[in-house]
Amino acid sequence: MLKQYINMDMVKKYIKICCSIAIFTSSGIAIEDGEKSVNDKFKFIQDIYSESWALIIGINDYQNVPPLSYAEKDAVDIKNLLQDQYGFKKANITTILNEDATKANILKGFNDILTQAKKKDRVLVYYAGHGDTYELPSGGDMGFLIPVDGDKESLYLSS
Repeated sequence: MLKQYINMDMVKKYIKICCSIAIFTSSGIAIEDGEKSVNDKFKFIQDIYSESWALIIGINDYQNVPPLSYAEKDAVDIKNLLQDQYGFKKANITTILNEDATKANILKGFNDILTQAKKKDRVLVYYAGHGDTYELPSGGDMGFLIPVDGDKESLYLSS
């Protein structure tokens, strides 16, 4: 049986944590005409990370669950922010939107980035879309991100 509730305090806390992590780990590198221009405040990041990779997913129109209004826009805005403000190379950002955000394509996106990322690289994953929680028989919950072709009735298989 699936729980059908949202704890808004936990959602707000999660969003704050994710935003803090994304801002803190961003390098402050701007790329202009192929050359890097480093904001001195974030110069230490270059000693930590060699490359930056991102997988960005945004889904408004689902096949089996109600649609959303702003997930795609949020994903595109994050992509632009990473490129324009934080120096992520366009070639290192994988963006998967709406009908392309199938379970298979999302897993391929993870695979592509993780097979390219090296030891000193960072990987940022941003997901805007539906999620759900399945109560485990042994206690506790397991959370799922629902792809465009996902089904709440078979979370484990489709999400």
